[in-house]
Amino acid sequence: MSLLFSILKLTWPYVLCSIVAGYLTHRVIDVPRYDALQTSLASYKAQQADKDAAAQKAAADALEAQINSRLATEANNGKVISQLQNERDAAVADRDFARRLLAAAKARAPAASGAVPAAAGGRRFDDPSGPSGDRSLAQDLGDAAGECRSAIQRLAALQAELKPQLK
Repeated sequence: MSLLFSILKLTWPYVLCSIVAGYLTHRVIDVPRYDALQTSLASYKAQQADKDAAAQKAAADALEAQINSRLATEANNGKVISQLQNERDAAVADRDFARRLLAAAKARAPAASGAVPAAAGGRRFDDPSGPSGDRSLAQDLGDAAGECRSAIQRLAALQAELKPQLK
């Protein structure tokens, strides 16, 4: 033990200086560097949080735009469908009215004259052997006009439905 004390007696100032130097080096050099790294890490985290918030906002805005577009398309389609149903109902009412008028005219015409007039070729207008069977030419023309009107309405509705979707 005396050997240990004799070595320490000679080296204690050096040992004490190295301990103080190590402590001061740690306090003076490492702590500010550590604080700078902590500040840098905090600013990096803040930047990442801002980027994440911006990305989430952009995604939410895009989703909202898609939803609004879809709702506008559905509203337009609803209007077109309603319009088509109204036009269909009007066409059905026109067809039924035309059939009633034709039936009334047919019922009144033979009773008034007593006979159905014949065409130039000798065939009568109410001849069932014609191209349309037992239907009259006036009924065929009325039905054809109704079909044409219906086809035109369907075409207009289709165009009205497709134009907003092409924009």
